[in-house]
Amino acid sequence: MSRTPQSLLLQLRALHERLARRDLGQAVNTAALADALVLRSQRALTESRIPEHGTPQQFMASVAARNSLATILVVNQAQAAAAHDGVRAASEAWAARERAREAAAHLVAAEQERRAEERRAAEQRETDDLAAARHRRTGGGDAS
Repeated sequence: MSRTPQSLLLQLRALHERLARRDLGQAVNTAALADALVLRSQRALTESRIPEHGTPQQFMASVAARNSLATILVVNQAQAAAAHDGVRAASEAWAARERAREAAAHLVAAEQERRAEERRAAEQRETDDLAAARHRRTGGGDAS
């Protein structure tokens, strides 16, 4: 494994991207759990009934229970909305990290190409110098 500054930068960017992708997965799981709680709360509220017959205390208790279930539903809906906001934020963070990794990879590739071009140019100069020296030794270089 290469330890050039460019390769280290690329490894760091790749690590940041993996961490952001992990965070996105966790946010998606949290949102799914929050959605499940909303559904459970909705079902509980829908299934709760106010008794048609009974004492006033039973009636008041069932109304209070339904109010509590409605409050729980509203809280769970707010938490689900926040969880979905978290998914959007994590998705944006992951996309930004991915772009940063791709940019670093592009810079590393460009630097490698520049170095390869420098090597090719140096090899060409060396080949040209050898050919010129050979040409001078054979006497083909004097025009005077």
